[in-house]
Amino acid sequence: MTEPDIVTSRDGAIVETNTGFILPTGRRRVSAADIVDQLRDVLSTDYTGSDPNKLHLTKGQAAFMTLAEHAQDGDIGALNVILDRFIGRPTQQVNTLNVSASLTEFLGALAEEVEHPQEPIDVTPVPPLEPQPWD
Repeated sequence: MTEPDIVTSRDGAIVETNTGFILPTGRRRVSAADIVDQLRDVLSTDYTGSDPNKLHLTKGQAAFMTLAEHAQDGDIGALNVILDRFIGRPTQQVNTLNVSASLTEFLGALAEEVEHPQEPIDVTPVPPLEPQPWD
């Protein structure tokens, strides 16, 4: 297999090969969108592995099939990936309550909720204990 030729250079940071792949050169930070595009490009190419049952698939389809086979064999990690990434996590219901009040209003409402005020706490010092024979 021969190395592809670089067809175009984008600002010296990303190059595109004659096979259509977009590759970072490391001169600047690669954006998340660029990484997603690269992954899509790679996963859409033909599977070239050794499994004859996957030769008609793309790399992405073959990878998913392998993941499904592992899940079928009891691999909980593979099952979680399938459930989380392909089917989607269950939506979580979140209830939000926005309240606006001044500190005086808040303390007044809090005071109304208290039915029995607390008894004052006795802070009289406790006399020291008498020494015991075993001390």
